[in-house]
Amino acid sequence: MKMKSFVLGAAAVLAATGANAADLASKKPAEAADYVKICDAYGAGYFYIPGGETCLKIGGYVRYDLLVGIHNDGLASGGRLGTAWSTRGGNGTFTRTRAQVNFDARTNTEAGLLRSYINLQFNADSAGTGGLTVDRAFIQWAGITAGRTASMFDFWTGNAAEPIFGTATSDVTTNLLAYTAQFGNGVSATLSIEDGTFRRSGATYGGHKLPELVANVNVSQAWGKAQIMGAVHQVYDGHRRAAGADAILGTADDVFTGASGSKAGWAVGAGVTVNVPMIGAGSTFTVQGAYADGAMSYLGLSNADYTVAGGDIKSTKGWAIGAGVNAVITKQVALALDASYASVDPFGASNTVKQWDVSSTLVYTATPGLLFSVSLDYRNQKVGAAAGTDALAGGFRVQRTF
Repeated sequence: MKMKSFVLGAAAVLAATGANAADLASKKPAEAADYVKICDAYGAGYFYIPGGETCLKIGGYVRYDLLVGIHNDGLASGGRLGTAWSTRGGNGTFTRTRAQVNFDARTNTEAGLLRSYINLQFNADSAGTGGLTVDRAFIQWAGITAGRTASMFDFWTGNAAEPIFGTATSDVTTNLLAYTAQFGNGVSATLSIEDGTFRRSGATYGGHKLPELVANVNVSQAWGKAQIMGAVHQVYDGHRRAAGADAILGTADDVFTGASGSKAGWAVGAGVTVNVPMIGAGSTFTVQGAYADGAMSYLGLSNADYTVAGGDIKSTKGWAIGAGVNAVITKQVALALDASYASVDPFGASNTVKQWDVSSTLVYTATPGLLFSVSLDYRNQKVGAAAGTDALAGGFRVQRTF
């Protein structure tokens, strides 16, 4: 009897176990939750922000730069290395580590693409300087651009990797409100109101009264792109002076009693970039020129915008021309070579400035997203009748882009 009960109990246990195993085998694994949905409407790397129709892309890079002064025989401006490299107090090297993060949010609306873009740069420079910089932060919608971004005057800013001296080209990030009209076939026109404080150069300006007025016409097609641009800049002296005299009377009363305390500065420019695939896919050649009167920043120069003579504002005039090639030699090797010449004529011919700049960068991409580069920059400058001075500096960079 006991044996019979044992057999029946064992059979029941086995039956139950078999049933449970069958149940387990018949159940399908739970599908993985789709927490992040890919958005392919704007290219690779975008995903939908949960709970909405906005697509977001997050990217950036980590970069290390080392700059080394090779030669300087008295050049007044040595870029980030400063001046007097050979003196005890002068800097012969400069280092920078930068972490950059980009956020690009896009939403399709009935009036067109609604976009907001943020670019944050965290810099740690030599001697502990640096800090957080909001390099870009703007909104775009229905032809409107509002926020902090590149000036609408700027076209070509050079191909070399963040040159030590830089070529004579306008490269300014500013706060602006702009409208761009698209005419089809790659042709557009832009009108922009920009913060004038970012365009003041080397003079004793007064308060910011009027913004910059900037306009451009741009064409971008399969062969390349081109642009003509112009800007109006307020030259506004910051000192009280006697009528017909240059002496500063003081700051208690900021009324300019001379012939004129304000003058309209201006700049015009044009540039063209042509694709040269015979060198390699992605290769380009660019030429650009600009003329400025009382607005040296539009030439990429730091010379004073004006001086005061005879109790009146006398604007500085100048022009610059530059050219550059970006040669993509192989998928891993690229060479950038830029050159420019600038001529500046302040009031009084004794202190005219003639300046040559040459910048070059050789880039090696070790693996997608990781590059190494070496740069060599040269500047020659002649001021008035004095002997010319020159400087040579080199740079090394490691950058990981994600």
